[in-house]
Amino acid sequence: TGAAHVVMVPFESEHPAFESWMMERYGFTRHIEVTSYSFSSLPYLVIGTELVATVHARLARAIEHSLPIKILPLPMPMPQLEQAIQWHKYRASDPGIQWLRDLMRQAGATMNEPFVRPKGSP
Repeated sequence: TGAAHVVMVPFESEHPAFESWMMERYGFTRHIEVTSYSFSSLPYLVIGTELVATVHARLARAIEHSLPIKILPLPMPMPQLEQAIQWHKYRASDPGIQWLRDLMRQAGATMNEPFVRPKGSP
């Protein structure tokens, strides 16, 4: 796109970051103007500028009411990301692994619910 972008500093890897790969796949090029080591800092770095940043929808929705930002749709389709954990099959009955798996399932089941700000938070 024609806008200047704020992006995460890429991790050392032979593979491009997912966002970069998707942009290239759909023929978009970016003018990267600002980089950050913190993904959650990207929305703060666009405030008061014409810069754009691509962030997870959940992060954007969680902060849109407390920051002067505007959420825009992506110019391309973006597949839903999946989280995964793995463990050695020898540990499948380990109580700690079972607890973590259940905790991850519970967290995943509630992720698409509307964001509710905790009482007493700004």
